[in-house]
Amino acid sequence: MDRRTFFRWIGLGWLTSTLLPILVACDFRRIAAKPRSDGFVAVGNMSELDQSAGKLQVQVSDTQLIVVGSASQPQTIGVFNPTCPHAGCSVKWETSQSQFVCPCHGSEFDSRGRVTQGPAAKDLAGYPVKVEGQSILVKLN
Repeated sequence: MDRRTFFRWIGLGWLTSTLLPILVACDFRRIAAKPRSDGFVAVGNMSELDQSAGKLQVQVSDTQLIVVGSASQPQTIGVFNPTCPHAGCSVKWETSQSQFVCPCHGSEFDSRGRVTQGPAAKDLAGYPVKVEGQSILVKLN
């Protein structure tokens, strides 16, 4: 490998490692809302959930959340931290399969965040959620 090719690969590696986390972080809509007196914070509404094919990705302070479920069945809504407990990668919601999949090592989690296929041994961290009117509320503490 000549010097020019070597530096081209180094530059490409640096660019990829720098931009990828930024692009991933951009997928999460930031919410500046403060928790109510009962500890719940509004993270979206039912119409947003319907418009986004049953998945919202939001960030409240430093906490990233994935909200999944159906507006027609509010009892199915779940809110999870997208960090895989196995190696810390961000899981992705596969709408067609109704499951979370970790792109790093293939762990799978059902719509309630429970492990269905390892290597992860723990479930996704979930948060209490409730629906009031059209608002989806999550308790982070």
